[in-house]
Amino acid sequence: MAQDSYVMEPYISSRGENDPQVQLRNALLENDFEKFEELVSNGAVDLEYVYPYPDDKTCLELAVLEPNKIEFVKLILQHMTSVVLRMTEPISDTPILLAVKNRNIEALDALLEFSSFFINCVDKEGNTPLYYATRNGDNDTVLKLLKNGAYVYDYSNKPPLADIDPRTLETFLDECIETNGKRPNERDYEININYSFFTTYLTSTTDPSSESPEAEVLLYMTRNEELMPLLKHPVITSFVYLKWDRISSLFYSNITFYSLLWLCLMFYIVLGYGVNNEHSKFVEAINILTYVGTCIGLILLIIREIFQLLVLPTRYFKSTENLMEIALIFVMTAIVCNNSASESTKQQLSAIAILLSSAELVLLIGQFPTFSTNIVMLRTVSWNFFKFLLWYCILIIAFALSFYILFRRGEKQEDQKATNPGQEEEEFFEDLGRSLFKTIIMMTGEFDAGSIKFSTFPVTSHIIFILFVFMVPIVLFNLLNGLAVSDTQAIRADAELLGHISRIKLISHYESVLFVKKYAHPLKRCSWLPSSLQELKIIKPHMMCIKPWRIFLLFPDYLPKYEITVKPNQDNRIVIPSYWKSDIEFSKSCYIGQCTSYLDRDIVKNAKMIINKRTCVSEFDEIKHTLSKFETKILNMENTLKKFLEKLETP
Repeated sequence: MAQDSYVMEPYISSRGENDPQVQLRNALLENDFEKFEELVSNGAVDLEYVYPYPDDKTCLELAVLEPNKIEFVKLILQHMTSVVLRMTEPISDTPILLAVKNRNIEALDALLEFSSFFINCVDKEGNTPLYYATRNGDNDTVLKLLKNGAYVYDYSNKPPLADIDPRTLETFLDECIETNGKRPNERDYEININYSFFTTYLTSTTDPSSESPEAEVLLYMTRNEELMPLLKHPVITSFVYLKWDRISSLFYSNITFYSLLWLCLMFYIVLGYGVNNEHSKFVEAINILTYVGTCIGLILLIIREIFQLLVLPTRYFKSTENLMEIALIFVMTAIVCNNSASESTKQQLSAIAILLSSAELVLLIGQFPTFSTNIVMLRTVSWNFFKFLLWYCILIIAFALSFYILFRRGEKQEDQKATNPGQEEEEFFEDLGRSLFKTIIMMTGEFDAGSIKFSTFPVTSHIIFILFVFMVPIVLFNLLNGLAVSDTQAIRADAELLGHISRIKLISHYESVLFVKKYAHPLKRCSWLPSSLQELKIIKPHMMCIKPWRIFLLFPDYLPKYEITVKPNQDNRIVIPSYWKSDIEFSKSCYIGQCTSYLDRDIVKNAKMIINKRTCVSEFDEIKHTLSKFETKILNMENTLKKFLEKLETP
């Protein structure tokens, strides 16, 4: 998506042709480098001067527009102490944006060498140079920008990460892993992993060292099928490993709290709630203890949910788990506050509370990376079963209606009294609702054919029943079983990837509560509301605690250089490069939360594999280069020998 070429016209100004600024622009237009260099060297011109309409650009910006003016670009940069980013309205394209849009690679290289240049500048649409490079499909330019600190993610509808070629991104991630140059078998052998890739772009004036969400880049990758395999890259897995250590204490506290609440609720329902029989004093003491525990847990659960609701009201109701917790709160409130309810009401409330609380506990345990695969299998298979049955529900309803028509009692049968007192309960085809219920039960293979009256229509009823047995329990459920097996195998094949995705989503969930401003996007369905209501935030986390995000963030306090050093031959010990006097151990830099001093063995193993692969490629290239040099020398010797022989043959 290259920008249309900008053609400079002869400049006419009221300042006159002898004005140095006019002469500078005309020299640029005419490719008169000597004149241009003379004006710049004399210091008679202002290189940051913005030429008025129709240019509306500085001399540097004009030079970047054309690929044949690289000498002018380098000369301007040599005589400038800084490149001023003009942020007037509307925002003008900066030199680096112009270079990327016009695919001026030489100018881009010169600008990237200019250290004071801000690589993440934006245009009036809010797009960065990396965005245009990815849209152009220029992988070399994308790699250059990434190496120089370009942000891969922002909060636009389509960030640069969406269009990056996965192979280019993988190449960049591979280059984020370096060594200290020593042999792998030496004790002081070190592997350096750089994490500047995870910096999130917020605004055009964002300070890279300021607090910003760190897992948002990874969360986006979990939603992109092309980028998802890169989540197993050691740069990403090591980062997730470190982040998990920061939040794991909070997660374990949360799951411990809910497990105790679940146990108290179960014991109270089974031993005390709705049970009128007298118990021993020990059981009564247990009932009182579990009742108090349930009440305290319910209060804490309500406080937790209210906090989440007030912090992010627009996102709270998007979560199915939050809706389940709301229903559980209402049911538990009815249980602990209404002990005088009828026996039937207590039984129904107890059954609902047991199911809701147990389902919530299963989902909470499923957030463990170890168990995440099982939960994904449960959700995937359940959802696919539901979609499959929804597609064939017409056939199931048709059989239910057919059974209702064939097996209901006729007018003559209404006057006959059943000899079996329980026979009335076995008449499942007397109304449409019971007929549909019985048909669904029969789908599982529970036919109970002895209670079905085939005598009324012996031929038709037998044919339709046999057709049902063949179509639904045999064919349909075998299809469902095959679908479940296929889904399970596919999920187990990606078990490692699913574990990483589970951790990333959990980390992002905690960050979403802490970074309210960055995550609180209004719902589309509320677009008709005033902006103040769309961005409603009743409370903010820092109202209740002092900068709570510092508990979880790695940048810039714990990783000031955005990298770690791992020592594979010292039990994979982690050392943090610091700007201060000496490097520090990772564990010593943690004053809140849980930290690790050692990196996972599998992560280090994968990092070594990447280094070895890159080393082999480098050695192979070096051998090729050496052989090429020898080949050139041999050819030169051959040519020299031919010339010498020709001279000898000449009389």
